[in-house]
Amino acid sequence: MTYEEAAAYFAGIPPFVPRKVKPGEELFNLDLIRVLLMRLGNPEKKIAAVHITGTNGKGSTSAFLTQMLTEGGYKTGLYTSPAMTRITERIRIGLTEIPEAAFAAYAERVRAEAEKMAAAGEGSPSEFEQVTALAFLYFAEEACDIAVIEAGLGGRLDATNVIPAPLLAIFTPVSFDHMEVLGDTLALIAAEKAGIIKPGTGAVLSAPQEEEVLQVLKGRAAEMGVPFYAAALPDSAPGDASLHETILPDSTLRDVLFAGSYQRGNASLAAAAVRLLADRFPVSAAAVRRGAETMRWPGRYELLQTDPCVIADGAHNAAGVRTLMESLSGQYPGKRFIFITGVLADKQVDEMLDAAAPYAKMFFTVTPDSVRALPAEALRERLRERGLKAETCESAAAAVRRALDAADVSDVICAFGSFYFIGKVRSCFQA
Repeated sequence: MTYEEAAAYFAGIPPFVPRKVKPGEELFNLDLIRVLLMRLGNPEKKIAAVHITGTNGKGSTSAFLTQMLTEGGYKTGLYTSPAMTRITERIRIGLTEIPEAAFAAYAERVRAEAEKMAAAGEGSPSEFEQVTALAFLYFAEEACDIAVIEAGLGGRLDATNVIPAPLLAIFTPVSFDHMEVLGDTLALIAAEKAGIIKPGTGAVLSAPQEEEVLQVLKGRAAEMGVPFYAAALPDSAPGDASLHETILPDSTLRDVLFAGSYQRGNASLAAAAVRLLADRFPVSAAAVRRGAETMRWPGRYELLQTDPCVIADGAHNAAGVRTLMESLSGQYPGKRFIFITGVLADKQVDEMLDAAAPYAKMFFTVTPDSVRALPAEALRERLRERGLKAETCESAAAAVRRALDAADVSDVICAFGSFYFIGKVRSCFQA
């Protein structure tokens, strides 16, 4: 199997099983991935893991933590989703993607076992389940010291939750997203995500949360007999290095400037995680700082061009857009922005647009490459109903061209929304 054949294989099977969701029903389970992993020799039991869930910031926090551990001298696996351009983006050692040849070889092994399962009447694992199994197999056979695993959707019934009790369960801010699967209240969503806390989990670390989320996480940790820690915001006053219920920001990071104010929070959460892992994986303050300074994560407040500035960010729900606007207005006070956006119809579209509207000079709308996409024309009309200037574009590339034509050198263009089109925006600026 070649890399192209492997990528086509995964693109041709359902991303999740079942393909449709119905609120209130137990639609997902871990049965298929458990059988698949058993057939592959249970690689998930051969790696020490940190498990990360939440709504926004999971990928960035995972990348910061991976880079800090890598700078500390550890061979660190990283599994994230979704991919923006290539499926190999999801599986890394350090921040280096799995080589295409290795991906193809592992894909062939996973596919063979999945086909045997189907032939034996055991069911057909989804794309997410198979790629997750591939990642675990790669990390185990590459003898990673530790792996940072980002949950795909929720936590309790997410395919990544087949790992044994993690060394650390990390929660980035929890807000509303995937409500058709996870529930329509913060408490219900938090309860699904809290499912990554298991008996034997080393500790729970949480970013600042809404009170009802915090109570759910603390309750689950207490039920499982797991110590709970909260990471303070980056602008909190520095304290001593001892661990209490609240972990204050690492003083070595206080003068590090991160692009995007929310990235400061993600870096601070990762640094707090390093401190909780110190008994088994000690990392020096200098290595933590290097990891924070050198981490680059595509599509997260990523500067693609200057004069005019073009920023790409995968903010795809209301909380993410609000945080993005805070970062933009903080970095460019008083400025109005040229936005390129494309969203999925099942997101909190009106709340997202309301968050961006006060900062907008104009919008260019795109239809993301997804069956769940909100058409660009429908998005344009919602914007015009708010009295905003908006035009549709036939593609991400066309939107970039038109935004650049409309901008002068002092303007800032920001593309945000579904990762299904952010990757295409990025590709316009890559050689």
